[in-house]
Amino acid sequence: MSMKNCFILIALLGLLINCTDDSEGTDPKLEGRWQLKAVLNDPGDGSGTFQPVESDKYIEFLSNGEVRSNGNLCGSGGDIDNPSTGTVVLPDSVLNIDNCPRPFGPTRFRIESGKLILSYPCIEPCEEKYVKLD
Repeated sequence: MSMKNCFILIALLGLLINCTDDSEGTDPKLEGRWQLKAVLNDPGDGSGTFQPVESDKYIEFLSNGEVRSNGNLCGSGGDIDNPSTGTVVLPDSVLNIDNCPRPFGPTRFRIESGKLILSYPCIEPCEEKYVKLD
């Protein structure tokens, strides 16, 4: 291989390495503000269903991977007296919420039929359902 070909190969390799995106961020379909619309707190027998709630609680996903809420993201409920912040971990679909005691595990999330569902680390299923505002 000639010196010129080696130089071109090294230049292309350098370009490829520099173009890869190692940054953490948020999935574009998550970005924006979501408002709490329903809560599921199962009694332990699998019969629980989402119940509608009137709440001003929201969760916001920023493009840099940060998450913030005007309410408590350490557990389920419409509480807006305790704002929360944290980060999103992709592709694991996990929220790392700052200053939360985590005896059972992390808060997981998924999107189903355009709704964001947070699954809290409870013994019985406890989830919150959000709709996207913007």
